[in-house]
Parts: sequence; structure tokens; C-alpha cells
Amino acid sequence: MKITNLEANIDSLKMKFTNKDLEEIASQICDEDVAGDRPHTAFAHTTWKYANTPRK
Repeated sequence: MKITNLEANIDSLKMKFTNKDLEEIASQICDEDVAGDRPHTAFAHTTWKYANTPRK
């Protein structure tokens, strides 16, 4: 079971999203509907919305 989850997580790294894709996904998610803590405003710049992963 854990290996299956690991393989699925590794495969998810192959997915590529454009900025338009990410904007569309983010527009469908209301912050109030997401469970869990929110980052302190001092760390807001470290969220996925500001990620800049270099191309291979």
C-alpha cells in the first residue's frame, strides 16, 4: 500500500501545469473550505502560489 502511494506521488511529479491551469484550479477553491492551518503572513511568500521550480 505504501509503495503504491509512493509510486503515485512520484508519478504526480510528471504533471505539468501552465500558469493558466494553476489560476483556474485556484479560482475553484475557496480558502475557507480548505481544512488546516494557514501560513502566517510572514511566510505567505513560501506557499505553492509563489513557487518557481526551474525546468530540467
